[in-house]
Amino acid sequence: FRSPPVTGPGDGRAIVFQDAALFPWLTLERNVEYGLRAHGVPKAERREKVREALRMVHLDHVADKHPYELSGGMRQRASIARALVLEPRILLMDEPFSALDAQTRVVLQDEVQRIWLETKPAVVFVTHNLIEAAFLSDTVHLLSSSPGRIIKTYDVAIERPRDESDPALLDLRHDMLERLRAEVDDAARRRAEIAEVTA
Repeated sequence: FRSPPVTGPGDGRAIVFQDAALFPWLTLERNVEYGLRAHGVPKAERREKVREALRMVHLDHVADKHPYELSGGMRQRASIARALVLEPRILLMDEPFSALDAQTRVVLQDEVQRIWLETKPAVVFVTHNLIEAAFLSDTVHLLSSSPGRIIKTYDVAIERPRDESDPALLDLRHDMLERLRAEVDDAARRRAEIAEVTA
C-alpha cells in the first residue's frame, strides 16, 4: 500500500527500540498504557486493551511488576506490547533482539511470528542477523555499507508458521551471506585502489 510521507509523529505508527526503553518508575501495566493515555483513550477501554496486549505477549501475570524486576526478554516483550496496544498500521522494529542472549532471541522471534499472524500490521524490521531476517520477513532488502544501498531484494515465499531449521531458510541465509562477503571483498578492493592512487 502507499502511505503518505512521514513528516513527524502521528497515529498509525509505533516503534520497538533496540533497548526496551520502559519507564522504570511505572509498572508494566502503566508502561503499556502510556500511549493510550497520551491519546486520551478512556480508562475502561485502556484497561481492556492493556490486558489484551499483555496477554498477547504472555506477561499478564506480571502486570504489576516494575521493569527492574523482569528479565531482558520480558522487558522487550513489554515494549512490543506497548507498541501493539496502539494497533499501529506500521510497526517499526529497530534491532529489537540484538541485546538478548541467543536462547531468548529465538523465543522472541517465535513470539513475533505468532503475534504477527494474529494482528498483521506492516512491519519494518531492522536486523544484522541473516537467519532472523529470513525467518521473520516476507521481503528482505540486503543493504551494503558506505554508502548504504540495496544490493539484493529477496521475496521469502515460505509458508508460516516457519521453522528456523527449514532448509529453504538456510539456503536463503547462505545466499545472503555470500553476497555480503562479495560486497565486503569489493569494498576492500576499492579502498586499496584509492589508497594506491593517493599514495
